[in-house]
Amino acid sequence: MRFLLYLLLICTLFNFESVAQSEKLKIADMFYNLHQYKKAIDRYKIVLRNKKESPYVLNKIADSYRQLNRLKESTKYYGKLAELEGQKAIYKFYYAQGLAEIGDYKEAKRWYEMYFNEIGHPYQAERYMIYDSIDIFYKDSSRYIIDEIPFNTKFSEFGPVIRDSTIAFVSNRPPENKNFLTKKYNNDGSYFFNIYTTVDDLNVRVKNLDDNLNTKYHDGPIAYFNHEEAILVTRNYGNLAKKTVGEDKLNKLKILKITKNRKGEWKNEEVLPFNSKNYAVGHPTISADDQTIIFASNMPGGFGGTDLYKVTYKNGVWSNPINLGGNINTDGSELYPFLDKEGNLYFASNGHVGLGGLDIFVAEKVDRSFKKSYNIGYPVNTKHDDFSLALDSTLAHGYFASRDRKIGKGDDDIYELTILPRKEYITLSGYVINAITKDTIPDAILQLKDIDENVLAETRSEESGLYYFDIEKNKDFILTGTKAFFNQKDSLFTTKNLAIEVKTLKIDVLLKQPVLETVYFGFDQSIITMESVEILNGLIEILNKNPSVKIELSSHADSRGSDSYNEVLAKNRGTEVENFLIHKGIDKSRIVSNSYGEKQSVNDCGDDKDCTEALYQLNRRTEILIK
Repeated sequence: MRFLLYLLLICTLFNFESVAQSEKLKIADMFYNLHQYKKAIDRYKIVLRNKKESPYVLNKIADSYRQLNRLKESTKYYGKLAELEGQKAIYKFYYAQGLAEIGDYKEAKRWYEMYFNEIGHPYQAERYMIYDSIDIFYKDSSRYIIDEIPFNTKFSEFGPVIRDSTIAFVSNRPPENKNFLTKKYNNDGSYFFNIYTTVDDLNVRVKNLDDNLNTKYHDGPIAYFNHEEAILVTRNYGNLAKKTVGEDKLNKLKILKITKNRKGEWKNEEVLPFNSKNYAVGHPTISADDQTIIFASNMPGGFGGTDLYKVTYKNGVWSNPINLGGNINTDGSELYPFLDKEGNLYFASNGHVGLGGLDIFVAEKVDRSFKKSYNIGYPVNTKHDDFSLALDSTLAHGYFASRDRKIGKGDDDIYELTILPRKEYITLSGYVINAITKDTIPDAILQLKDIDENVLAETRSEESGLYYFDIEKNKDFILTGTKAFFNQKDSLFTTKNLAIEVKTLKIDVLLKQPVLETVYFGFDQSIITMESVEILNGLIEILNKNPSVKIELSSHADSRGSDSYNEVLAKNRGTEVENFLIHKGIDKSRIVSNSYGEKQSVNDCGDDKDCTEALYQLNRRTEILIK
């Protein structure tokens, strides 16, 4: 009887502890769902004491730190999640981002590769090969001069906008008219963001940009129109931007156009038609002619977390948003766009390859689109967040924000930037081409190296196969082209002794696919021999172990017979090999069959040559290439 009472007491205590743990988790979840991440983290850590490897709790802590932009802390917990089996692939991506921010680029590369392999896009991991040549981010460092700004505080300052001799910016410093009724932002206990402006050329004194522009909630960043007295404001609460929430109960950011009334007050507000209560819209920038606006949004249908979109504004009518596409947007987040006076687009991203956190990239304007973006490098970019760049009309002077710099005063600080002139450059461009089929190859990696094979720059070919580099005159270079399932191609070239008027240099990069296997045929035959059966069975074993690999069958004939006859004969040889593979269980969708007749001889045995049978045999073939 005493034993039964003891057992009952133990069960009761265990059940009480379980209920207590469940209640603690509910409270933590409540704060998380209210986006009060600091409070949520404290509660989740209490729960974690008794659930040391709970994937659910680890994820909530990691995501809470990520929402607070504290990547060092989130990295620790994403690392624990990434090591656990059966968890979401995105945890590996977040872990890799954090590793890059703390400067562990070798490990970051490894986890990026694991992530892209897991989601079935292994070719995207190739871009992180640049971490093997990290010095590439430092090659232009002498061009940039960075200075502190007097108006920074221990709070956050970011989003600079240049207007004549003043700078408008965003800060969550205590408001000038703060009192006991002043609201704080629940996420981290800080004040809501307001819009400020400098009032002197020394950037020492600041004031509210306008009392009518700052509300009780988040305001900014902003963008000025160039040809009318109007601004665009990012805001999540205002007179017209009514406090509406989406399905996730979060009051989203919106963009308002604000003009002055007859009294000269910023009070005429227009909510833009592409705002929504179900997704955020913010960070606007305006083109020099006031007709194009680019902004950030997490609206559905994008590439990743937050993408950049474009709308046009003509005759008082706004167009529908257009996603800027894969040259700009990634599976990470793109934020804080800025259009300079020439239409070049600067933006911050943690999805493109960078030094860590948000880095600043630029995509040069080409007609109505943009070239592939590139990282502007150190010291503007660091392993921490660097973002919200703005340049004045000279394009050689501006401001940007950065987090956690040694010379900084607080969280995010604004810095002055001076850009020195570049050395004399010309444009190297060309197409990456399949040496056999003559098709262009997108997403190939192009590296520009000096004569000692140090990597100077890296880019990827566009959808059309086109690539660009800006290169110095009077130097020797090596151009290297690589692509998964193609052989590397190295080309030595020089820019020495070029005429003064030469501004462009064209070099096409021809990549050859390696031949995986070759099946040979008898004269005037398309029958698969016993020797070829062994070769194909070995190929089938490789394909079964690598279900994502596709192949191309490239079939040929020798020069004996008419051109038209050899076209048919080569096609029949490809069909025989294809049918053999399909019969053995290889899906037809994994096979592409092309025939070339006698056009692609591997030797000099043409129509006018008398060759040995052994030489003719080399041309009677079906080559199997990785597609």
